[in-house]
Amino acid sequence: MGGATVEKLAAAPFLEEAGALLESDPVMNQIALGVASAACALGAVADDTRDFFVIRSEPGGYVVGAVAIDASTGQVRGSLAGTVSESAVHNMLQEYGKQTRAALLHGMCGNPTSVSAFAKVFSEHFGCKVLPGINAFALVIYEAPPLPEVAGSLRALRDGEEVMEALVAWHRQFVEDALSQVAGQQLPSREESLNSLNTLAAAGHLFVWEEKGEPRAMLAIGRRLGKHGASLSLVFTDRQHRGRGFAKAAVASLCAEKLKTFQFLALFADSRPEVKTCQMYESLGFQNQGLHTQLLFKSDPAIHGTE
Repeated sequence: MGGATVEKLAAAPFLEEAGALLESDPVMNQIALGVASAACALGAVADDTRDFFVIRSEPGGYVVGAVAIDASTGQVRGSLAGTVSESAVHNMLQEYGKQTRAALLHGMCGNPTSVSAFAKVFSEHFGCKVLPGINAFALVIYEAPPLPEVAGSLRALRDGEEVMEALVAWHRQFVEDALSQVAGQQLPSREESLNSLNTLAAAGHLFVWEEKGEPRAMLAIGRRLGKHGASLSLVFTDRQHRGRGFAKAAVASLCAEKLKTFQFLALFADSRPEVKTCQMYESLGFQNQGLHTQLLFKSDPAIHGTE
């Protein structure tokens, strides 16, 4: 793909140009698709925190790859879709590296082949180390699963509820579990966790499984995935209540409800065999679409003289 060309676009034309590629595998591409969908909903204000690129096989050719860079949360993160070759990354960085947030990237995620190609060129271009990030299986479900016979029920939370104080600890434990794959990562502060949960609750996207009025598990609707799907996130059971099926019941109940509206729901499951979360989701009818990988970038003190 030596003739690959790269074009920077705003969110709406990016979705128009790369939409078919992104939605050809919306599960594996869910982060790039979600970032673009959110940016379109925000309008022009999103241009201040996000950059989008399409990669064509040749000038005027088909879109074969796409890259989304998101700085809306403070840390600059990238996601990609399709075929992103070393030559395409080189062209992107040469032409746009100084004009966009590309040079500030903390990491890149997506399909393993393209992420590896991106990381190789990025590390050479900016003189940084490449470190392993979070690897997860990309899962999708299209039909409502059977509901397990587990005590309790699911309900949506409202922002500001007293139970949020308990869920803050859960949120931090969830992040701690996820980041245990990655060295040197910081947990969110109590305030950051509370703000994140209240934002989800205010949008009607945060749910809790309760038994006798007490929370046992939580989960959330994360990002919209184009016009037809959405992602699930923050699936967590309080550590002292694990092994009783609360998270499984919560996921099954939310899927049964949301699949009346969406054509599919997607999520990422920890790929480490000792965790076994993937088995739980597959027992509900989720289909494993393959490994979604992340690589992180860190300045190399041997090159830059600083940590």
